[in-house]
Amino acid sequence: MTTPALLLAMLLTSALILASNPSSFYTVMEVHATTRFARMSPQKVREVARQIQGLPAEEAIQLLRFIPRKSARLLAKTLASAMANAENNHNLSSSDLVIVSATVNQGPVLKRSMPAARGSAHPIHKSMSHIRVSLGSA
Repeated sequence: MTTPALLLAMLLTSALILASNPSSFYTVMEVHATTRFARMSPQKVREVARQIQGLPAEEAIQLLRFIPRKSARLLAKTLASAMANAENNHNLSSSDLVIVSATVNQGPVLKRSMPAARGSAHPIHKSMSHIRVSLGSA
């Protein structure tokens, strides 16, 4: 059972948290989309993902459209999916969405070998990535 004093204490605590961290005030709801097993190394995707952190979602889509890399296409596809999730599942406007985080994690690695001189073989590692884009409403 919650008493009025307990409710007041909870309200004051949340007000103090908001006052100490104003950035938490801007993200009311967080919506995300994930692309798993993208056939590109995480290091290559992270280079582009760093460029869109904190941007408005529509501005990030426009920026990614002009980056001539496969990783930009993968991120644009994941970002478009996150925007669609926000519009269809949470009734948020796409013009109000901001990229809270764009994280790229290591996926499984396909290990292959390439024939080399004198009957030897060199290892080939085909990396995969898990891309996660989180959006918040500004």
